[in-house]
Amino acid sequence: MEEYLLPITIVLIAFGVFQLILMVKLWNMTGDVRLIRENLVKKEEELNKKISDQPEEILRTLRSQMEELNKKISDQVFSINDLVISKVSGKQLRIKEIDGDHYKCWSGGGTYFVGSFLENELEKIKEE
Repeated sequence: MEEYLLPITIVLIAFGVFQLILMVKLWNMTGDVRLIRENLVKKEEELNKKISDQPEEILRTLRSQMEELNKKISDQVFSINDLVISKVSGKQLRIKEIDGDHYKCWSGGGTYFVGSFLENELEKIKEE
C-alpha cells in the first residue's frame, strides 16, 4: 500500500497547485471584467452626451437653411399669383408655383399650364 501512497501524494499535490493557479487566473479575470465594465459605462456616457448634443446641431443647421431660403425669397422679383408677361410670346400669365429659380406660369385664369420660365424671360405687369 505504501508503494501507491507516493504517486497518489504527487498527483494530489499537483492537483492542488493547479487549483491554486486556476483560482489566481479567475481572480485576475474578475479584475479584467471590472475594467471592461468601466470602459463600457464610459463609452455609454459619451454616446449619451453626443445624442443630447445632436438636437442643438440639427437646430443650427435648420436655422441656417431657413435663413438661406428667406434670403432667396427676398431676392426674388416675382411672387406667387403675380401677373406677368412672357417676353418671348407676349402672353399674359399668372405665376402659380416657384421652383428654385423657375417660375411655373399658367394662363386662361389658371387652367392651362404654359411653362416654366426664368426671371429674365418674364416682365411683371404693374398693377394699379
